[in-house]
Amino acid sequence: MKRLFFLIFLGFFAISFIGRVENINAQETVVETETPVGIDVNASQSAEEGSQRINYELPYPGMLPDNPLYILKVIRDGIVKFLINDSLKKAQFSLLVAEKRMYAGKLLVAKNKDQLAVTSISKSNNYLDEALVAILMVKKQNPKSPDVKLFLQQFKSATLKHLEITKDLRSSIDKKLLDQFTYQEKRIVEKNTIAENLLKQR
Repeated sequence: MKRLFFLIFLGFFAISFIGRVENINAQETVVETETPVGIDVNASQSAEEGSQRINYELPYPGMLPDNPLYILKVIRDGIVKFLINDSLKKAQFSLLVAEKRMYAGKLLVAKNKDQLAVTSISKSNNYLDEALVAILMVKKQNPKSPDVKLFLQQFKSATLKHLEITKDLRSSIDKKLLDQFTYQEKRIVEKNTIAENLLKQR
């Protein structure tokens, strides 16, 4: 019994330590903010319009997937998601993690870890899927909720930013991984289209 309590305590200590390390990294690095701000939902109507940059800041991802301790961060995120009962908050959390995964993919490409980067982008898309499922539940329960509209606007802006990043990364990705990379781009386009259609609904 004592050993079990010790293991639980050790697990929570490790999770807490990871959070502190990420906060330190965020403070020491001049990067995009922890909370998505500066959203301009009218900046672009599609990923292909013009050359204007999307005015949307992604949160700093903190520890990257190439870190041996990253598994503890994954476990922490899984626990947090499991403990969230409110569908809107679950959608917001899933979008936040998706944004961090996309940013992590960008940083991994810069480190010449393309396979891990594509995997990270794939995980980002999985979290975008979860965010859409959660917000659709909110919309079903309260179709006129202003929170749904605000979230979908943010979601659409986030997907446009994700597409902007993939466009920037395309020339740097290993050619052997281009098919996988293109598939992930298509997934982002699909999610952007879904959000756009939902925003048009009354």
